[in-house]
Amino acid sequence: MGVGLASIISAYSIVAYYNVIIAWALIYLVASFMNPLPWSLKYTTDINQSVKKCPDLYITEEYFFKDLVKLYKDDCTEIDTKSVIIDESIFGGEVYLATLVTWIIVYFCMWKGVNSSSYVVWVTVPLPVMFIFVMVVNNLALPNASDGVQMYIKGYDLDGNPPDVGAKLSNGQMWSEACG
Repeated sequence: MGVGLASIISAYSIVAYYNVIIAWALIYLVASFMNPLPWSLKYTTDINQSVKKCPDLYITEEYFFKDLVKLYKDDCTEIDTKSVIIDESIFGGEVYLATLVTWIIVYFCMWKGVNSSSYVVWVTVPLPVMFIFVMVVNNLALPNASDGVQMYIKGYDLDGNPPDVGAKLSNGQMWSEACG
């Protein structure tokens, strides 16, 4: 009895955790159809007249941490989440709504049990493959795509110089970014 209850609680905890992450992805999916993108609204067209609000964050980090997760206030000061009593908390309505939509999707995926999961697999397996195929075809049709493919396969830059592999492999910054 105890082992079954523990596995149910741990499965629910993992699903609750990942549903919030999927909700963030759902927000990004919806926001990617907006023109201009919400995370590009912080800059004007002239680079010298930047209207970025948080100078310590990249523009995409500012959108995620300030606008989506609400870990920064409007004046770009970080909310102290390490203290036991949080003085201020900001309700993230769009994250709440996206999490609710994600839970509804999970409910309908699991509604009829194993019988309906085969239909879910019919959609979730080929759809990413089709998206990757469309992205590859689209990227190969872009200007100068052949130069990028040549640089990827041969490793040479546009001037025909071979890469300095030793310098790249000894660069600690490259390895930390690759692991991150």
